[in-house]
Amino acid sequence: MPILFAIALIEVWPRLRWEHAVVDPSPVDRWLAQTHAGPLLELPVNRINVLYLYLLRATAHHVPMFDGISGFEPPLHYVLREQPLTDATFTLLERNGCRFILVRPEWFGWQWPHALAWVRRGIEEGHLVFLRRFDGGISGDWLFALPRVENQWQRYRVPADDPQFARLLDGKTTYNNSTFGQLYQPKMRSEITGPMTVSGWALSPRGIRSVIVRVDNGRIRIAAGLFKRDDVTQLYPWYPQTPLPAFATTIPRRPRRVPEETDVQVEIIDGAGQRTMLPDVLVTWQ
Repeated sequence: MPILFAIALIEVWPRLRWEHAVVDPSPVDRWLAQTHAGPLLELPVNRINVLYLYLLRATAHHVPMFDGISGFEPPLHYVLREQPLTDATFTLLERNGCRFILVRPEWFGWQWPHALAWVRRGIEEGHLVFLRRFDGGISGDWLFALPRVENQWQRYRVPADDPQFARLLDGKTTYNNSTFGQLYQPKMRSEITGPMTVSGWALSPRGIRSVIVRVDNGRIRIAAGLFKRDDVTQLYPWYPQTPLPAFATTIPRRPRRVPEETDVQVEIIDGAGQRTMLPDVLVTWQ
């Protein structure tokens, strides 16, 4: 049997494509681990890929949650996943003892305006109260309580975050105290022939020292150039230490021994030497 296993591994090894999850606990994960503030619903809940990320993050905070994915889907999870956010959602969560809702705007994509309208309605009707904002990704992680279930929600509230929340409600950008960025090219599941361009932007209150493009499980590392991006600077005006937020590089051909099915990940080094990884992107590169 060990010989057969080794032969099978050798046979499939050239076809394996590694995908790197961002495993460092986020600020909200660390806070949840300290406070045990649950049960918790994380939104969005209707995107399969983020349900796996919720499970991964739960290994850091261990808080009971209404999300996740497995071989069995409870009826409550099915309803939350399949039905759009409505007033009935608030009633369903309150009836089942949900105390907190954690919202990640950028994970909604084009559905965010509908979700934001739902949040506004929940606050106006007394179903939701805003507690605080955490750094996370580009848009942050926003924590709300259901006061009809969690009657001690005031102990978690951070009034200093109210101006940030007002900007969110107005559809404006908000401030991050951590390094963040966005990868424009390549897109997830891109099919590339010939040169591959990697581009995006990164910001940090400590400045950006360098950006590294990692290919094939980080085996290939290529430095990206840094450039001005006036639109990014104007959209996020709080980072004068980052005058060159854009990064880009073009790799002329697929490097030797890099398989066609591979991955690309961006590593950002800020002015203090701290590393931030952007989400991994899977590509097919011919």
